Amino acid sequence: MNIVPSRSLFKKLLMFHAFVIFLVTTIALATAQEVKEAPAEQAKGLLAVGIGLATGLAAAGAGIGAGIAGAAAISAVSEKREMFGISLLFVVIAEGVAAYGIAIAFILPGLAGF
Repeated sequence: MNIVPSRSLFKKLLMFHAFVIFLVTTIALATAQEVKEAPAEQAKGLLAVGIGLATGLAAAGAGIGAGIAGAAAISAVSEKREMFGISLLFVVIAEGVAAYGIAIAFILPGLAGF
């Protein structure tokens, strides 16, 4: 029985990452543009919304991805112990999405000029 993760699963994970990165970056850039054009007190509120959306969506995406990859990893390792390393790699790749969201949360104030 072949329990190596299929290419289609890997492609789905990559497409999911690309979508989340695109979504978080688009929201961050749109929020940064709105913050530059808004009055000062409104700008801080929009900045907080942008940071919250970037971090929250990235964390939700990472949770979904890690849940799917983690379930597959547990199944693979329970059948064949040699699969631990590659299974751990898939879980770590899914968790990388959260790091993108946190990075955007730190970059966003700089883009907005704060």
